[in-house]
Amino acid sequence: MMLSVKQIAYVAAVAAMLFVSGCGPTAQPVSPSDKPSSPVTASQSTGPSDAAGQVIDYGPEGVEIRQASDAAKLTGTSHEFKSFIVDLATHPASSSDCQVTAAVITVAKYDPSGFAVGDVFSKCDGYVAFWGKKDGRWKELMGAQAVPLCAEFDKFGIPPAIAGDCTDANGNPGTPAG
Repeated sequence: MMLSVKQIAYVAAVAAMLFVSGCGPTAQPVSPSDKPSSPVTASQSTGPSDAAGQVIDYGPEGVEIRQASDAAKLTGTSHEFKSFIVDLATHPASSSDCQVTAAVITVAKYDPSGFAVGDVFSKCDGYVAFWGKKDGRWKELMGAQAVPLCAEFDKFGIPPAIAGDCTDANGNPGTPAG
């Protein structure tokens, strides 16, 4: 099976994210301090805009959320989305294997139609998360540590501008239907 350059880059980025996030009580995510001060809209990025409004692309570093005051960095997003992301960062899920008291959420893109993508880092885990507004509430639709199947994006109706790269059931590059 041949992987495209984009797929290799995606897998490398996820692997680096996992390496940086570590899996022990002292591991801390590493992130650059030079976050963009304002988002880049879809007309300035490579993603298309959505009928409900333009997809907000926060650039290659995204917007890092650790505490409630960081929500102000999410310019152009809804109050409900900001609250959801702050809650994820300040009240992350724990498991029997790992008690988590805080997480770092990095938002990469936001679609006003009710979708977003970013990274979730905690002391025990790191992954790319796809969030959506379903039944009037924001929730995590899916998480991935490798290039996801296009069918998963289609299952949740995640638009291509948020979804990014995906593969078909045979591992071939594909495009989500959106």
